[in-house]
Amino acid sequence: MVSQYLAENGRGNSETIDLLGFNFNIAFGVRDTNSKAPRHDPDYVEFVPFMEEINMQGIIVSSTPLGFSKCSKEQYAKFSPVVDS
Repeated sequence: MVSQYLAENGRGNSETIDLLGFNFNIAFGVRDTNSKAPRHDPDYVEFVPFMEEINMQGIIVSSTPLGFSKCSKEQYAKFSPVVDS
């Protein structure tokens, strides 16, 4: 969850950040509960990433679909190691 608190002389939510300029990436996936093996079965899993803007009253102001693709081994290797929780 990302939230915003506007401090004096802070940035507002109307300002944009160039995430590509920061080389920002995010990865997500599904693992089997028992074996911990990765699972990507389109018969059971559908990824639908989106970003929502919610106002102070908790009302969704906008919902933006996000593009995504399955990582190649080369792309995955650029991420920091996964930490089990």
